[in-house]
Amino acid sequence: MRLVDEREPAVGDACDLTDKERERAGKFRSRGARNRFVTGRVALRQMVGQLIEVAPTDVPIEVSTNGAPSLTGAWAAKLWVSVSHTVGLGVVAASNAGAVGIDVESVDRNADWNSITRRYFAEFEQRQVLAGGGVVDRHRAVCTWVLKEAYLKARGTGISRGLANFSVSVDNPVRLVDDQQDPSAPASWQLRLLELNGGWVCGLALNSSQDVPVTIV
Repeated sequence: MRLVDEREPAVGDACDLTDKERERAGKFRSRGARNRFVTGRVALRQMVGQLIEVAPTDVPIEVSTNGAPSLTGAWAAKLWVSVSHTVGLGVVAASNAGAVGIDVESVDRNADWNSITRRYFAEFEQRQVLAGGGVVDRHRAVCTWVLKEAYLKARGTGISRGLANFSVSVDNPVRLVDDQQDPSAPASWQLRLLELNGGWVCGLALNSSQDVPVTIV
């Protein structure tokens, strides 16, 4: 896993993009959106390039209709990747153990967590997020959100699969509690929560029953 400062691309970063990616970057009207795309895609290409021992521009990446990157060709079933962005920070994950999903958010994200909890969280999650008097615990809500997003990314569906038909636990052991669409999933998926310096929290989902270490580079 790699953390990426997305405020400004490094000098020469664009050299690690393909011509098509540079063209796409040039079409962003927002400087912030352009920076997020460039820094995130460069970090992905550089990290995966080191893992499979090719130049960053030779990493075989394709993007799904929901915007998620994946590897193609011989690496499609050998190495899985995921990318997430929030204000000022990006995270890139790669796994050779199974499908991986990652999501990052600021614990201070300005959102209506009360409405989000009641609309999108399963009953189990609502109970773990709602404190005394029905008040939402913001930190637990953010942790629940990033775990759910990471799981959906790893499954390759995004939120179109539905957010309330599966449950995650933010308490040790952090885990997938249940999945109505795939009842056997809790036995084959592992979830991680990572508290990052600067007030960010990161959720990681991995399709593996093995205890796989997480390394930040």
